[in-house]
Amino acid sequence: MSTMRIFLITILFVVTATARWVKDLCPAGDAAPIFPANQTVLGLPTNKTLNFVTVGRGVQDYTCSRRTFVSNGTRANLYDVGCFLTGQSLIPTSQLAASLPALALENIRFPQIGAIPQLALEHQFVPNPAGGAGTFPQFLDPGTGFFVVLSVNASFPAPQSATAVPWLELAAIDGDFDFGTTAFRTDTVGGVAPPSRCQRGQTVSVPYAALYWFYI
Repeated sequence: MSTMRIFLITILFVVTATARWVKDLCPAGDAAPIFPANQTVLGLPTNKTLNFVTVGRGVQDYTCSRRTFVSNGTRANLYDVGCFLTGQSLIPTSQLAASLPALALENIRFPQIGAIPQLALEHQFVPNPAGGAGTFPQFLDPGTGFFVVLSVNASFPAPQSATAVPWLELAAIDGDFDFGTTAFRTDTVGGVAPPSRCQRGQTVSVPYAALYWFYI
């Protein structure tokens, strides 16, 4: 078993689980997303600082429409990895962070049963908070009930776009902005809908993992 895999399993399953307000999550030091060099769509905000970073493990939900699978939201558990990134000196933090989604997809179940060590947030889609059409990504602190709802500001294909869902920039539109006002989904692994034709009413949930960075 690789050293990084041991590290990941340790932080997620050995550390005692505690319900913590999002302000108590570990700062991630000098970690930052490493965006693809061939794009200008996604970029770090110049007037904000990193609040916390998590690795998410969940599923991308799809439903059949006109014989093609279309997105029907996302469900995931997000785990605090700030202490892990800053508590080691073997690997640069941003490089180490980028490796976590693949390890999470392989080693963490979704959904998990019972207490979940280091669980930071639960991610799902909710109705438009303004009352209009559509659904929007929500991130909920299960220990307090506080949440933030965001909208997608920008999307860029993942480097492995045939098998991984896009990278995203998100902006807070409702809820508690102490989570952050800008967020990024990066380093995605998995989650792409099956390419085959589907039957009306058919649904599928495709496993995925990603990093979620929250800036405030």
